[in-house]
Amino acid sequence: GLGARHLQCLLLFLGLAVGYANRVCMSLANVALKEEAG
Repeated sequence: GLGARHLQCLLLFLGLAVGYANRVCMSLANVALKEEAG
C-alpha cells in the first residue's frame, strides 16, 4: 500500500493543484467582470 510519506506528497500536490486552479479561476472571473463592467 501507500506509505505515509507518499500520502503526504499526494495531499501536498493536490493542495497546490487546487490552489493554483482556484487562482486561475479567480483571475479569469476578474477579467470577465472587468470586461462586463467596462
